[in-house]
Amino acid sequence: MRTGHRRLALVAALCALGFTAMAPAALSASPRGGEGDYLVDGAAIRPEPNRSKGPIGSGYVAHQVDMHCGAYGEEIDGRSDWYFHTDVTTGVTGWTHGSAVDPYSDYLPEC
Repeated sequence: MRTGHRRLALVAALCALGFTAMAPAALSASPRGGEGDYLVDGAAIRPEPNRSKGPIGSGYVAHQVDMHCGAYGEEIDGRSDWYFHTDVTTGVTGWTHGSAVDPYSDYLPEC
């Protein structure tokens, strides 16, 4: 499910349950980050938030992702958001550009 659809579903559920006043607390960042999705097969997992070194692994849409934090790094196609995460399926931990991975939460801790 795309991020926008997840947010819309969450807002609708909170409104339906009458918890709109509690929504900010419910959406606060957890210390470990949370889950996410790879948006493409073969997403490069790198040792730094840039392309100066080769990939240390690859993420795939079917893989489980554990997001740790986000930071700004090398700009690619107008975006400089990078995410430090673990591909739970392979055990590889590193950085992937924001065009290839989507954290479930907009409140991911800053690295």
